[in-house]
Amino acid sequence: MVATLSNKIKTSGYLSISDDENQMWETMAETIRTVYKESWWWNEEVQKKIKDKNRRFKELMACTEVEDRTLKKEMYKEKKRAAKKVVAEAINLVFEDFYQKLDTREGEKYIFKLAKARSRQKKDLGTMKFIKDEGGQVLLRQEDIKLRWHQYFAQLLNEISGLKEEI
Repeated sequence: MVATLSNKIKTSGYLSISDDENQMWETMAETIRTVYKESWWWNEEVQKKIKDKNRRFKELMACTEVEDRTLKKEMYKEKKRAAKKVVAEAINLVFEDFYQKLDTREGEKYIFKLAKARSRQKKDLGTMKFIKDEGGQVLLRQEDIKLRWHQYFAQLLNEISGLKEEI
């Protein structure tokens, strides 16, 4: 998905280098927003339904009469249901394509790549492979590392208790 997004940004032609950094940043941000919406499940039909729903919501909020407000509320609810339905259909279509791609050889490679990445994320960083002693020498043996941690915390705790005694 990232590769698809970057390719679309490169081929869109929106990005340009200018002297004004703020203008360049705004252009790049707008390009990314536009391309991202196009790159996943956002399509013209979804955009149209969402705009209709938002328009009905604004009409509802602007309305002050009770009878007119109930009518506008019903119209808003109808547009909201329609928008939800279109979004769900668009997402389902995208996932169907995704699942079909997973059935290919490249899809299998992608699954293993995802599993490997998730496995790396879950690894615990609780064990230290090496640390430095007071002199800056790297300690590699587990016994030396434990001893250094013991010395460090003993020194740390004694300094704190020493401060309390002075007070």
